[in-house]
Amino acid sequence: MWLIVSGIAAVNATVLHILLRQYRQRLRLGLLALMLWGMFIMVLVDHSAAFMVGEPFIQVTTGGLIASGAVLGMVMLILVIGIWLTVILLSPQGRSGNVNREKIMQEL
Repeated sequence: MWLIVSGIAAVNATVLHILLRQYRQRLRLGLLALMLWGMFIMVLVDHSAAFMVGEPFIQVTTGGLIASGAVLGMVMLILVIGIWLTVILLSPQGRSGNVNREKIMQEL
């Protein structure tokens, strides 16, 4: 399930990057899409390696600390979005106040 969650998130970020041209630089949507596609490829490689040794390709449960695959995908997604938001806030545009976050969020 975490493969599906990461794939959906990567596609959504790419669509936002394409549609919101006026906010690409301010919101660094390309960076978000790149990080999410990286996460998807990482999970795809993990699932492919597990599939080669006989496990099912899409798993609903995991054998790790987080038992649900969907919850694991959401946790990974939250971490990626947290890193992306940190980059936005620490960028020169974010520090100087050139980005009116309330206005951007209202327009979205």
